[in-house]
Formats: sequence, structure tokens, C-alpha cells
Amino acid sequence: MDGAGGRGLTTLASIHYNLFLGSVLDHDGGRDRDLSAFTSLRRTGTFLCTELEHGNDVASMETVAVFDRATGGFHLTTPTPGARKFMPKTSLTGGPKTAVVAARHVVDGEDQGAFLFLTPLSDENGHLHGVRVQPLPQRTGTPVDHCLTSFDRVWLPREALLEAEHGRLGADGTLASTLGNRRKRLLRSINRVTMDKLCMSAGTLGMSRAALTIAVRYAHSRFLA
Repeated sequence: MDGAGGRGLTTLASIHYNLFLGSVLDHDGGRDRDLSAFTSLRRTGTFLCTELEHGNDVASMETVAVFDRATGGFHLTTPTPGARKFMPKTSLTGGPKTAVVAARHVVDGEDQGAFLFLTPLSDENGHLHGVRVQPLPQRTGTPVDHCLTSFDRVWLPREALLEAEHGRLGADGTLASTLGNRRKRLLRSINRVTMDKLCMSAGTLGMSRAALTIAVRYAHSRFLA
């Protein structure tokens, strides 16, 4: 495997195992869900948080998941072009995918803060209804299928909401939380991002070591010549 392929695999593995599966397991019921499709890699997971017009200002995200009392589920919506999720790997490359999507949890018009929602994106036949994916131009560096991703009233079942002590939705639509404000709920929801920075840094150390080994061997061969 060449250097670019190694970097790409490191990125994909970190997203799948840490950001996606780690987030699911860190929330209530994570170990009770059937994750066999992901552990066997029949489906791969991705993580949708950053938005086009908000960058690292995640607290300003606009994507909403509106609680639907009639069905007990949610409607996941991208309200503006600037709210499209920026650069997640959501194309059809690599087969069917599922995401954890960060969105504002809205109940009866009230913003309860950003939570994660388990959201299937595609199957063997293509992207699912309401999921809009625009591939971004290829770029130098890590070869990953970066895209812009948006949602048009994608319906999600009640169990799509990833809950924990930062927020649990009662049967009557009331949110119970041990954390006092929306910012703390957001940070708890996406706490795997910090671990991912460490994962990527560790991967970079391995790449740097390999690059240095190649450079030294090449320099030695040139010296002998």
C-alpha cells in the first residue's frame, strides 16, 4: 500500500471505529443495538457534524431533528445551503453507509440542544430518500470521498436518537438532562471528537516514521553510489 492509501485507510478506520461506533457505544443502549453490519464492515459508519458555513463553530449548527409526536420519531432537515454537512465521506464509494448526524433536537418548537442521530445514508441501490450528496472535487493528500451532505425531511425512528445522561427524551416529549445548558449537551454528544484527534495524531506518527525510514534508506543508497 502506498503512502496515500495508508493515510486514507487510517482516516476511514478512525472515523468508522472511533467517531461512529465509539459514539454509538458511548450512549444508552449502544451495546444492545445490533452492530454486526458495522463490525463485519457490511456497512461503514461516518460522522456528520461540521457544516459548510459554520466550520469549527459547531455550536451554531443549523441542521434540525424535529420531534414528531404523531409517529414518535424525528424529521431530519437541512434548512439552508450553508447548513450542509461539510466533507464527510458519504458517497457510494465503499458500499452502504450509516452516519451519526449532529443536529439540533427540536421539541414543540423549542431547541433542546445538539444531539446525535443514527441515520442510514445509503444501501445497495444508492442513497436513501431525502439524502442529498454532492461529491467535492478531488484534492491532494488523503484520498477520501469528501462530500457535501444534506437532508430533506428524512424520517428517523425514535431509537435513532442517541441518549445518555446529557439528555433522555420521555414518552411525553419532555427532555430530562443532568447537564444544565445546551452547550454542555453538545460537548457530551460529540466528545469522541477529542479522542479522534488523538487517533489521527497517533496515525500520523506511524506515517512519519515510515517516511523517515524511506528517506534514510534512499539517502544511504545515493551516498554509496
